[in-house]
Amino acid sequence: MRNIQSAIILLILAFSSLELTSQDNYLIESGIESKIDSIVGKRVSPEGPGLIVTITKGQKLILNKGYGFAQLENKIPVHPETVFNIGSIAKQFTGYAITLLAHEGKLSLDDNVLMYLPDLSEYYRRVTIRNLLYHTSGVRDELHLWVLSGKIPGDIVSGSDFINLINRQDQLLFEPGTEYGYSDTNYSLLAMIISKVTGKSFNQWMTNNVFSPLQMNLSVAKEDYNMVIKNLASSYYMDSGEYKYMPLNSSNVGPTNLYTSGRDMAKWMMNFDSGKLGGEEVFNDFTEKGLLSNRDIIKYARGINAEMERGYKVLRHGGTEGTYNSEMIFFTELGLGISVLSNFDSNPGRLVNEIIKALLPDNKMEVTELNTDKQTDHKKITVHDGIAVKLTEKQLERFTGTYWYSKNSNWSVREIQYEDGKLYYVRTPRNKTELIPLSDSTLRLGGTEIVISMDKVQNNRYTRLKFNISSDNPSVAIRIEPFIADQKNLIDYEGLYYSKELDALHRFEVKDNSLYNATMRFFGDTPLSIVKKDLFTFGNGEGHIIFLRDSENEVTGYTLYAPRVGNLDFVKLEY
Repeated sequence: MRNIQSAIILLILAFSSLELTSQDNYLIESGIESKIDSIVGKRVSPEGPGLIVTITKGQKLILNKGYGFAQLENKIPVHPETVFNIGSIAKQFTGYAITLLAHEGKLSLDDNVLMYLPDLSEYYRRVTIRNLLYHTSGVRDELHLWVLSGKIPGDIVSGSDFINLINRQDQLLFEPGTEYGYSDTNYSLLAMIISKVTGKSFNQWMTNNVFSPLQMNLSVAKEDYNMVIKNLASSYYMDSGEYKYMPLNSSNVGPTNLYTSGRDMAKWMMNFDSGKLGGEEVFNDFTEKGLLSNRDIIKYARGINAEMERGYKVLRHGGTEGTYNSEMIFFTELGLGISVLSNFDSNPGRLVNEIIKALLPDNKMEVTELNTDKQTDHKKITVHDGIAVKLTEKQLERFTGTYWYSKNSNWSVREIQYEDGKLYYVRTPRNKTELIPLSDSTLRLGGTEIVISMDKVQNNRYTRLKFNISSDNPSVAIRIEPFIADQKNLIDYEGLYYSKELDALHRFEVKDNSLYNATMRFFGDTPLSIVKKDLFTFGNGEGHIIFLRDSENEVTGYTLYAPRVGNLDFVKLEY
């Protein structure tokens, strides 16, 4: 089968002339190049930051072409040796390294983390290396904790700063092995274990055992934020119509802060084809999907997602650090690799998808993971065969309102809005889905077979919503009335609050009839959104704060929920 599939790609490449580049002495296919030029040209300004597109087939480099500028201030263009921070794509390098060490007998995936890092908190005694590799440890995410403590990109932070922060946490998000929960902390700890086992710094070991054997001569794990990196692309963001420089001062390695070039990424993807580093057995273990304690299979392998794309098995991961944005994908059956590295918010995932469409036939049968594996991230949904019905405006308005999933640990808040004769399920202002009426009390979430049922009418409005993701256990939300925000209602929340787990103070203040958290600089000068009395959201609704009161109705503190972190408790201080 692979021979047939590979022939399809080779046939595409054969229709255009091949020519050698003086710079790389690699094959570049001109027909492919013109297609990529057209795709990238829609995203990269000739005078703006840039990116590099790298395509490999087997052991040949088909394309390695830069677009835009690596450094705007010096007008240095992106070229094959331009180096980028690849963000979370770094995790696959760390996962591969752990797999190599396991095959050498230097460690076992079932070893307890405290065997190598004895200074960590006692609750790590339940965590194994395997849990870290597959994000099944339940450990809170260091980056989110760092942001919640008041830091922003550009602040100086070392790996030890992150470790000190995560060591203050007094609980796991879940029992290790029972769930999947993506967390950068897992891969920071893996990098520390690699250093401990080998007696070398993470960068030194990676250079000697991964980068040098593959001749990835421009790749480096930046353990010192003062390190000078040759051919480095600066990262930029757009502000008020002009590009500004985004500084990065982090020395945390393992989950991120690996710097590499398009040319080196080509060699990395060629390794996926050849198995040069460690052999076929190492590569097979590296790509093995994780298994939960209930025997459910997850799609995450060792630092990379093992998925299906257009009917083919693929390995894929994206990465973001500051405004560096990257994406890579490797089709294991075709030996086809694609990567995009950029120094601005280029949406490389979408760009890679467009490149895939240009390279692969459109008529390939779509295949999903559900055909072969039992997966926790594809829960059983309620199938509803009902036909859409037409309701009057008055009937549609009965559904509208704000609904609070009060039983959920994250206190999710959603709205049903009526606009231009249609209903919408609103998660955030930029994330909403049309709702299709199936009856005067049930709706279907557009593009899915998920059914939302409503009941308990008061004042001609439904007051309870059941979101039927699972027919056995629907999520229930109750309708809540809007909270009137004014100086009098908000003054109770002003003050200083302390979190022991963050070792940080949060200061709340009221301005212009809005409540602000003056400490969380990452979210800028943006007020919290009011849901109901004592309940607020931040970060486009992804985070929630619920204030706590004593028997005399005085605010004594709050519980903050954020993705990848869970619940953090804050105590109000007298001042």
